[in-house]
Amino acid sequence: MNEFRDCRRFSGIEIGLPVVQIAVEDLQLFADSVRSLGFKGLGKGELSCIFTVSIENLADTILTDDNLARKYCKEYKIEFHGSVYILALGVRKQVHSLNEAEKLLSVMKRSGFWLKDRITVQDALRFFE
Repeated sequence: MNEFRDCRRFSGIEIGLPVVQIAVEDLQLFADSVRSLGFKGLGKGELSCIFTVSIENLADTILTDDNLARKYCKEYKIEFHGSVYILALGVRKQVHSLNEAEKLLSVMKRSGFWLKDRITVQDALRFFE
């Protein structure tokens, strides 16, 4: 939540998902243990998501586009998905059309989201087959 509140790019975006409060001390202890495993550089947002899944068992999937967080998730068999998957899920659930989703992805790329240039929503739809 702090990443959305503190970042100009996301200002004004409301997140309609439940928020889990994590004690600062617990997150710091988890961050220290993750760093000791060699995963230096994870931000508090990524750490809090991984903590929520791996320690608190409050979720079973992480949504992240951060490459280091994805590497950690792969290593520890935590399911993760990114922005393009969410857009594809929206197409699958008929929230928007494929064309609308591709346009949203294009806007995200132009706005500075760290996404591979060649990835498309059409590519991500394979995950639902």
